[in-house]
Amino acid sequence: MNNFIVGKKYEALAQGELSKLGYEILMHNFKCKIGEIDLIYKDNGTYVFAEVKYRKSTSFMNPLEAITPKKIRNIKLTAQYFLKLNCLYDVNIRFDAIEIIGEDVRIIKDAF
Repeated sequence: MNNFIVGKKYEALAQGELSKLGYEILMHNFKCKIGEIDLIYKDNGTYVFAEVKYRKSTSFMNPLEAITPKKIRNIKLTAQYFLKLNCLYDVNIRFDAIEIIGEDVRIIKDAF
């Protein structure tokens, strides 16, 4: 499988886990000129912007190590754009990372 197909598969896995936990999924793969956000969901009124990272194992690299400072900056700018686009000015927000190693999913709240 190519990286695009693998990415979609594991983003769907992450979305399923979030749904099981009761999170309200708002959008997946929000894109604009600035960047992309894998998943946007609500957690008790808080808007959450999440980056999903997958690895078969940690022998090469931990998935979270792939979230670079540049990627974090772009996610935050893209989140600002999403909020302005949807007239969401006075809301709580959070940035999560969803780490998938093999088939194990771990949600890291306030990851960056």
